[in-house]
Amino acid sequence: MKEIYIPKAANSGFLHEPRFAKIHAQHEQSGTSYSLQFKVKNVDTLNYWFEKEGESLQKELTSHFGNKALGFVTLMEEINL
Repeated sequence: MKEIYIPKAANSGFLHEPRFAKIHAQHEQSGTSYSLQFKVKNVDTLNYWFEKEGESLQKELTSHFGNKALGFVTLMEEINL
């Protein structure tokens, strides 16, 4: 993730400020989970990136990690405090 996926996604020019975090589950579960977040200008930009680069990058990730990695998109809107 840190050597291939994140640099490729960040260098695309569409995704910015990558954040990689370990998820501390409240309930005991096997394995370790991580969250990868990027900032993006808008949904259209994200969709364009996914069609042009993201889909093939996702396939590369699946090829490398198999079923040990799951990728999905959740859109969040920042709200100023």
